[in-house]
Amino acid sequence: EDRLKLKEDDEEFKASTPASLLTLRRTARQGGATPVAEFALWRLAQEYRDRRLYEQSAATYTELATRFPGTRYDAWFSAAELYEKQLRDPDRARTAYRNVPSNSSKYDQAQKKIQ
Repeated sequence: EDRLKLKEDDEEFKASTPASLLTLRRTARQGGATPVAEFALWRLAQEYRDRRLYEQSAATYTELATRFPGTRYDAWFSAAELYEKQLRDPDRARTAYRNVPSNSSKYDQAQKKIQ
């Protein structure tokens, strides 16, 4: 879909969007607890971020971290950065930073942000 630059009408955004974005969203919603759904959430959050849809991106990172607590992606940290830098919401940023797991490579950075 990306290579062919396919577009589709998006009911949520009321605009034409890349077909791959709709595929990612559908996979994330219907994939349950499968690894493909986990990956779809990660990519969907990145796509939203790249399109400067920061609220949707942060919400998707949060959903990823919540649905997949053992995820290998730094979803909580990514959400926290969006809340802090783009959305200027220090309360939600602090909450997300607090949720960064101790096994994350970003854990030390998150702890510094909390203090």
